[in-house]
Parts: sequence; structure tokens; C-alpha cells
Amino acid sequence: MNKKLLGALVAAGVVAVATYAMYQAGGERLALLDEKIETIRVSKSTGLGLNNEESVVAIEEVEQIAVLEAALRNAKLQSGVLPEATPEYDLMVEYQNGLPSHPLHLWLGEEGEEALVTYTVNYEEVYKISAKDADEIRKVIR
Repeated sequence: MNKKLLGALVAAGVVAVATYAMYQAGGERLALLDEKIETIRVSKSTGLGLNNEESVVAIEEVEQIAVLEAALRNAKLQSGVLPEATPEYDLMVEYQNGLPSHPLHLWLGEEGEEALVTYTVNYEEVYKISAKDADEIRKVIR
């Protein structure tokens, strides 16, 4: 089995376990690992279920990571339909100590608008990021 496929399967398992744990706790927020984030890689999305590995920006500054992490952790599960448009960005949340990464899709939209985020491997669940948090993300990645 190649390394990329194995990595994707491990990431899918981690996302599934984290998501299940959130549901068990009664949460409806996007789940990330309770580990220190080392880097968040941002790339132009190539489509649902895919993760563009050619990052445009590698966010490594602690303050910028904190902005994105807070916005992602505050994202709330929404009822509704997945957007028809291709996601604008792919995010790869990378943790310290070689832990599995979280691949995400992001629809950021325009200033003052809410944003949407999904897991790359489970994009049927759509999470809404508040307009305030989305504006903070825009400042960091645009």
C-alpha cells in the first residue's frame, strides 16, 4: 500500500473517531485533535474529496495558527446542502510529533459573509464559520 493512501486512511480514521467523540459529548462543532498544531497549509482547491498538495501558503506563526484554529473549532454543524461550487481552498492541519493531519475544504466567500468548511474525507457534514471568524481567516490567508 502506498504512503499517500495509507496516510489518507489513517486521517479518515482519526476524523471518524474525533467526530464520533464530539457527537457522544453532544457537540456539533468541527473536531480537531487536542494536540498542538504545527502548520496549516493552504492551497487552491481542485475539487471535493481531493486535496491539492501544492500549498500556496504555509501558516506557521503561532498567532496566525491560533486565529485559524479558533475559527475552525468554533465552526458549527449546519443542516442543509453542500454548496454546489468547488471549495475555494484546501486546508491541511498538521500537528506536532508526526500525528495524522486533518484535510479540510473551505468555502471562504467575500468579506462580511459566513464561510463553510468540511472534512475532505467526509464532506457530507458541512460546518458554518461565523462572518466574524471568516473575516479573521481572510486576513491571514488572503
